[in-house]
Amino acid sequence: MKYKLLVIDDELSVRQSLKKYLQEYNFEIILAKNVSEAFSIINRISPDLIISDVILPGINGYEFLKRIRKDIRFKLIPVILLSAKGMTEDRIKAYNIGCNSYLVKPIDPEELLSIINNILTRLKEQNQDPDSIWASDIKKFLKEDSQIEGLKIFSLTNKEQQILNLVVSGLMNKEIARKLNISSRNVEKYVSRLFNKTLTRSRTELVRYAIKNNLIIE
Repeated sequence: MKYKLLVIDDELSVRQSLKKYLQEYNFEIILAKNVSEAFSIINRISPDLIISDVILPGINGYEFLKRIRKDIRFKLIPVILLSAKGMTEDRIKAYNIGCNSYLVKPIDPEELLSIINNILTRLKEQNQDPDSIWASDIKKFLKEDSQIEGLKIFSLTNKEQQILNLVVSGLMNKEIARKLNISSRNVEKYVSRLFNKTLTRSRTELVRYAIKNNLIIE
């Protein structure tokens, strides 16, 4: 099965580079330079996943995501937002609207690919359509959910707290490793511990959990 990915960015070079990179991994890439063009495409071909820049001419990525989430036909399509803005409030805004992941430019293609594969693997493993899976995610993260509220109490070490803060700020493992002067392998181990402690399965879920439960310490 060849998954269809819609890439929305007003910069031709960005669209072309993402298409060239992702096509090598057997994805069908559809390109749009603005939201109007994107909706025209979505109405004809429902993509399996959308990658959109935040800063777009006319309607921006946030407004586009709001419209997607309000449309019963498309509201559960996974959306990854790309932005030059990496402030915590920008990320919170994006997750509150309902994005599935938020990456700060310049993006690491390998991290983007990893996030895409994580989302699509979950769809494949559960052998369900996207509506069933992402409806569960929306219930889990955007509504009151007693299971989340009742998760076990845990404490974070100083290093775990540092890494959690940096993950939420949008830094990738290599960047975190350089910032903290530790190896990327150690960063991966700490991130895995954070997954285990918070009962999350991905960086996206971890960020949402941290924001929802006020785990960020400045």
